[in-house]
Amino acid sequence: KNHYISVSDPAQLPEEAKKLKELMLLGGVKSMIGIPIFFRNKFIGAVAFASFQKHQFWNENIVPMLKIFGQILANAIERTNKANELRESEWLYRT
Repeated sequence: KNHYISVSDPAQLPEEAKKLKELMLLGGVKSMIGIPIFFRNKFIGAVAFASFQKHQFWNENIVPMLKIFGQILANAIERTNKANELRESEWLYRT
């Protein structure tokens, strides 16, 4: 749950990350950082930021801020899902 992925230079990725390396190089990504998003201890997705201009060293100080951003997204997604479920339930009740 406390993991993240940070790549400052895709050319430096090991053989085990061959697919990621190929995708990054093909897409012109110079560096990226990805943070998993959890809601109620369930993995629901990830948020990633990439640099296309230069190789970026992602300082670990940014990780807590990105986790907060991810949690805000998770809460917004959950609120939207619940609102949609409520509207659907109300519609079914009225018909």
